[in-house]
Amino acid sequence: MRYYIDNSRGDIEAYAILSSITPIADRFSGIGHHVVENGEIKPMNVAPVIAPSPNGKPAMYAMMWGIKTNDKAETVYELSIDDLEGTSEFKIDLERHRCIIPISYFSAASTRENSCRDYCYPKQDDIVWMCGIYRNIGSLSYFAVITARSCGGVRCYIDRIPMMIHKDMIDTWICPYGNMNQVVEERVLDVLLEGKPR
Repeated sequence: MRYYIDNSRGDIEAYAILSSITPIADRFSGIGHHVVENGEIKPMNVAPVIAPSPNGKPAMYAMMWGIKTNDKAETVYELSIDDLEGTSEFKIDLERHRCIIPISYFSAASTRENSCRDYCYPKQDDIVWMCGIYRNIGSLSYFAVITARSCGGVRCYIDRIPMMIHKDMIDTWICPYGNMNQVVEERVLDVLLEGKPR
């Protein structure tokens, strides 16, 4: 899948700007990685991420897309929610290090006739609130996107989509003691498919 920030849609620009002025963003900039404020987010890019602050409130951070496994044998960019709960590798991250990646839309390889890719949007929101997990390594932070099985009308064309939630569920998701199962059950299921970005 591919993920995009489009500053012409909704208030997403504010999230990108807030994340770009954080201390972590400065540290990433110091090693040549700047926050993507508009356009496609690619693996190993630094993106805006919402995670809990030290006092437990949602806060903006800059994080790099891709978490190295504990043995550093591979870098993981996406994780299936169906497999994640039974995986010891990311057990602590799933319990204590949950985050939200705000984007404008995503695209995926499609089996629709005359379409090599489809662009997807939640029906109700201008911002896609994608669920993820993160890991702090040294003074930097890294995230992976959580995916789920497609449902509804998109299921015929796309196997998996990012796990998306409504804005009012953000606090519950990122809180280490929040009800994760409730969020999974109430995730966004209505997705629009279009042959090109809006």
